[in-house]
Amino acid sequence: MPTNKGEIFSSGEFTLLEKRNLFKLLHSCAGLYNRLNKQEIDINSTAEFDKNAKLSENEIQKAQELKDEHYLKFLKEYKISDYITQLLTYVIVNYQYNLKDSDQKEFFLSTKEFIDRVNKFLRSAGIHSSYPFLYTNYGTSDILQGFSRSSAVFGSLFIVNSQVNLQSVHLPPKQEQEEVKEGGEKPSFKVKSTLAGKKEYLTSELLVLNKDYLSLVEGAE
Repeated sequence: MPTNKGEIFSSGEFTLLEKRNLFKLLHSCAGLYNRLNKQEIDINSTAEFDKNAKLSENEIQKAQELKDEHYLKFLKEYKISDYITQLLTYVIVNYQYNLKDSDQKEFFLSTKEFIDRVNKFLRSAGIHSSYPFLYTNYGTSDILQGFSRSSAVFGSLFIVNSQVNLQSVHLPPKQEQEEVKEGGEKPSFKVKSTLAGKKEYLTSELLVLNKDYLSLVEGAE
């Protein structure tokens, strides 16, 4: 995916019309970000798409109207092709679900959030490299340490040098699951494992499992 004007202009992946519409969209997203978040425009910004990001009153008004609507409605205003839509969705805004499910409440992506994510991508490019991603040069252990330190801030607990020996996982009763939909407290999974020590079960509101352990989940459909 091209990350700057030069790469977009020289890319053979897009038609001339797609390039024109993509340029216009990215410039607009850079300008609309400040408008929708009520931030002052940084006249000293070196971000490439901040330059000449002029907005018409019609663009501003339309963005205000669509800010809480599905982002695909916003893209239609700029006549973005299906091919570019896929690239924007999965590469630039890092949408992690099937686009066909994006109308559902839990997978919904609004115009404002789309603009925020595009702006984050654009402003992150060209800092450490031409791409807005960081990766280690000498192994991946630092990535694990980064996640570890970040999660520790939120009270995570790490158990090292110990075998899990997972024996069974009990799903919350259906009644508790229904209560969550009505605003009740989140039910907990019950995990039977040697890690529980003297306790019969470990409990957790969220449980992430490798698919190899799904056979141990009791009551799973």
